[in-house]
Amino acid sequence: MATTFLFSCQKEDNLDNVQIDDFESIDVLSDKTILGKQLENPYSVENMKRALSELKSSNTLKSSSLDEDFEIETTHLYVRFLPKNEEELDLLKQDTLLHFYDYPLDYEITSPGIYYHDPTLPDTVITWQYTVVSPDYNFTTIKYEVLSELFLIEEKDEDSNLKSVTAKIQFWDMLEDKALEITGNLDETNISGAVLKSSKWRPAGRIRAWDDVLNSYVPIVGVEVKARRWFTTHKGTTNSNGNFSCDGTFKRDANYSFSWERYHFSIRSGTVGQANYNGPKKTGDWNLDIK
Repeated sequence: MATTFLFSCQKEDNLDNVQIDDFESIDVLSDKTILGKQLENPYSVENMKRALSELKSSNTLKSSSLDEDFEIETTHLYVRFLPKNEEELDLLKQDTLLHFYDYPLDYEITSPGIYYHDPTLPDTVITWQYTVVSPDYNFTTIKYEVLSELFLIEEKDEDSNLKSVTAKIQFWDMLEDKALEITGNLDETNISGAVLKSSKWRPAGRIRAWDDVLNSYVPIVGVEVKARRWFTTHKGTTNSNGNFSCDGTFKRDANYSFSWERYHFSIRSGTVGQANYNGPKKTGDWNLDIK
């Protein structure tokens, strides 16, 4: 049976006075998230070094934009964990600074669903859990793989702890643009190369569900909503009106999602794993009515 999800965009007004004008409906025909092709990773240290080299060789950089001692270095690790049971999965998720996904972060999502399970693993085991950690992360006995060393230049507003913050913001934008270009990912930003002039946006919106007793939509309280762009995630929690605002900003489009899991509730996927909902990839607010 198809489940219908409705969402639309809202302007950046008071989150507790949401007005919805236009709706777009989505019929989710499959419970399972379907992935497309694997994308070449623009944020790998190797590709960031390539991007920097091309910018230097083309004389694109101005001397004032880049410190002469600047080097591309590993700021994060893209990893995946394979918990052998629910106890190990719970242990992983005790680190609330990490954002876990049950699908790889460097693949296209061709069809969103409520869960993904690695086809190389039996359905009876927990699937790989993908996330980003610091280079000095203390790995335990839980099985893991380091998939890539990353150089991330998109960060939270209040965060300035990168080791190489010596260049101007314009340089970061130029470097990211070049890395996206050389890996064939610039078009997916949907910004037509105007990143240097674009302003940041904060993911926000509202989550509601239909109540048959009240015969109306009611807010879903306490849902943690995530907005992810490649390996950077910002999150927010729905309040008493179902509204949320994430704790960081982006310049480009991002993938919205949330898990049906919080302190006081949890909905499973019907297999081994947590039920999630992978929403749209977009800029602007995400307002979701579930019927």
